Amino acid sequence: MLIQIVEPQTTTRNKITHWIRDNFPLFGSSSHSHFQKEQDYDCLILPYSLFISKDAKSAVTKILSDPTTTGVFTPVFVYNCPNQEAVAECFGLGCGEAMLTPLHLGVLRLRLEKLVRSTYPSLYASDTEAPFFMCDNHQMKMGATILQLRHKDFLLLHYLWIHQGSTLSRMQLLKAIWSEYHDVLESTVDSHIKSIRALITKWQIPARIITMYGKGYRLELKK
Repeated sequence: MLIQIVEPQTTTRNKITHWIRDNFPLFGSSSHSHFQKEQDYDCLILPYSLFISKDAKSAVTKILSDPTTTGVFTPVFVYNCPNQEAVAECFGLGCGEAMLTPLHLGVLRLRLEKLVRSTYPSLYASDTEAPFFMCDNHQMKMGATILQLRHKDFLLLHYLWIHQGSTLSRMQLLKAIWSEYHDVLESTVDSHIKSIRALITKWQIPARIITMYGKGYRLELKK
């Protein structure tokens, strides 16, 4: 999951960025002083003051009305709303969460966890039929069995899982998993997919990764 943080104030932007990296180590994050239209991401976090600006508001509205941007619904999280009317405005435009000012990071964690859980329910499955991803140590739990995965294999399987049913190109996967993706060959993705498929077979994980020739890969759950 890639989180984009848009905050004009450098101190606040750095504070939120470091906090997210500490509390959600699996999630990739990028921070900017203005909206990055060309970047793909799964969650957008920005202050109300920026949310209501003309350019940002039209861009956010477009994102919320076009779930094909990333293959899944894109959560938009707005903080520092001045009053309840502003909160209602955010929800009215389709935002996943909206918080009153001032910004409390403890509350942000609870709200963000709630948003992620509601958007990606399969990610937090705790039954014996689906894996439970433990982000801190790159492990996944299958029933009573705990599997230790290599770092990139874990990130790639996690990303495919939360985008299950969507065809993802090699370049999309590179951008999501490798920070310096410009220096990584697309064949690297194929190598990790082979490793993950072996893991799925060995541990009988109820999923399969399908090669979509000329397009990329798609993870599907077994019925």
